[in-house]
Amino acid sequence: MKNANYLPLLLMITSSMVLSSCGKTDPAVSRTQLLTQNTWALNTFTSSDPNVQASGVILKGSVWQFKTDKTLAVTLTLSGVPATGTGTWSLSSDEQQLTITTIPANATSSGTMDIQTLNSTNMDLVQSVPGIINHFNFVKK
Repeated sequence: MKNANYLPLLLMITSSMVLSSCGKTDPAVSRTQLLTQNTWALNTFTSSDPNVQASGVILKGSVWQFKTDKTLAVTLTLSGVPATGTGTWSLSSDEQQLTITTIPANATSSGTMDIQTLNSTNMDLVQSVPGIINHFNFVKK
């Protein structure tokens, strides 16, 4: 019978521990913050168009830095020689699409892309242009 007296006390202590551990959550991080707080390396690029796929191969390993002033810096190596590119970026109001304008403007990586995944370590973008679908996978550098 003495053990039965401790049961309500044990339930109260356990309940308070569970409730206090559930009350704290990290504040949400916006997609703008995720883009600008990380430097991104292009891990894979695939295209439904063989010609675009062939030209997009040179982008693999390129490093992309989305800056808070909405500019973009891209660094890659072409035939062992470092090359840099610049551009601008913007997010749609619902942060579901990323628009990139690179110099030159006709580069494979220019255009509006749907954000499939964006977290602190991975970013997947899909670009649909008439008859062609391009997929960009970035990892945190």
